[in-house]
Amino acid sequence: MGYTKQAMIGFGSQTFLKLASGALSLGKIFVLARLLAPYDFGLFSLVAIALGLTESITQTGINVTILQSQRSIKDFLNTAWVIAIIRGVAIGLIMVVSAFGLSKVYREPNLLALVSLAALIPIIKGFINPNITALQKNLEYFREAKYFLSLKVVEVMLAIGLGILTHSALALVGALIGTAIFEVALSFIIFSDRPRFKYESTIGRIIFNNARGLTLTATLHYANDNIDDIIIGKTLGTSTLGLYHNAYTLAHEPNYQLSKSAFHSTLPILTKFTNDQSRFNRGFFRAIGVMLILTFLTTTPLFFFSDFLVNLLLGDQWLTIIPVLPWLALAGWVQSLAGVAYSGLIAVKQYKIANLHLFFTIFTMIPAVWWLSLNFGLLGAGWGILLSRLLPLPIIIYGLVKLKNQKQTE
Repeated sequence: MGYTKQAMIGFGSQTFLKLASGALSLGKIFVLARLLAPYDFGLFSLVAIALGLTESITQTGINVTILQSQRSIKDFLNTAWVIAIIRGVAIGLIMVVSAFGLSKVYREPNLLALVSLAALIPIIKGFINPNITALQKNLEYFREAKYFLSLKVVEVMLAIGLGILTHSALALVGALIGTAIFEVALSFIIFSDRPRFKYESTIGRIIFNNARGLTLTATLHYANDNIDDIIIGKTLGTSTLGLYHNAYTLAHEPNYQLSKSAFHSTLPILTKFTNDQSRFNRGFFRAIGVMLILTFLTTTPLFFFSDFLVNLLLGDQWLTIIPVLPWLALAGWVQSLAGVAYSGLIAVKQYKIANLHLFFTIFTMIPAVWWLSLNFGLLGAGWGILLSRLLPLPIIIYGLVKLKNQKQTE
């Protein structure tokens, strides 16, 4: 089977996964939006900030290193597991400490307990069998899609069940904890190769050397994904942050997830073409074209049917998000271009361009979202997100031109 066909299968499987996951997420929101208040979603967004921050600053790039390497996954298995476990414990401890600061900064006493409880998530996930990377590396996309879809089903079922029982943000945090436990068990059930707690220094050096560029990228990705929540939680309050959370989920998240599908399916294939300029360009730019068309189709309904969608999916208490949906949808469409471009840049280890784009996105986002949200509320926050996606776009265009014309190197 040719790589083009494998790429299409991969993208198709990932797109199916994202669409199915999106449908499940909408089902979850449909139920929870009627069980929880915007305040609860706002609290959960602040918990996610703590979780994402500690994960990004301790990023080791294990999965990307395994994908880029010509070595067998078995060579990485034990060392990757040891690093993941230690990292998970470190993240958990950092989260417990950060819980005190977050509760004071946002004046939310409930954050202390919720963030401390969420600290269990990275500790548990540290024990996941690293063999799951084999699904992507070996281009077993359909099997991988089934794996992650099963996790989503469990998470949605737990969230709804706990939502009915608690009517609080605890439902969302508890669902993530339960899903993490399920994922650890599943990762050991489906793979016969089991890691041992054994660290090999030579493999460790390979992982950590590659992590130098990836850690910065991961941290910038975190800031790009979460700095808006950090700002809005402070400028507009926890309840408005909850409104923004679901507006973002409806309008921006679908395009972002589709771009992640393209990244996920094209990266392992592009790494095989780093010495073949024509095949690299053909696969890479074809992926960009397909992505822009698909995300345009997902963006358009938000401009014409936002009232209907909000009433159908969320209900009356969420009607105030309607004006901001088109702006967030357009921002997601622009961001999808950058998301696919990252796959080509990371495949050839051109981390600097990706990092530069992320940096300027964040540099633009902070003042834009802060000032516009203070002066125009939730709608201003949407305008700020769109500006932060548009202004750094020339950097991505420069990267695309460079990828097309420059000989790829390992």
